[in-house]
Amino acid sequence: MKHVANYNYNRGRRYEYKAIHMLERAGYTAGRNAGSHGIFDVWAFDAMNWRLIQVKSNSAKMSAAQKEQFRR
Repeated sequence: MKHVANYNYNRGRRYEYKAIHMLERAGYTAGRNAGSHGIFDVWAFDAMNWRLIQVKSNSAKMSAAQKEQFRR
């Protein structure tokens, strides 16, 4: 089962880096919140805005509880 977990981690990490590169091309400074198991995976900011982003590598959606926690 370790192989599947490693595959999922690597796939998720790939999508996080893809999001970071997209944000950097848009003028943001961005990075990963690696290993946090928190509500967001990627952070980004520019002169006026902060973005805290949860990256999904599949079709999963945030639950109502996750959305409420994210609004805080």
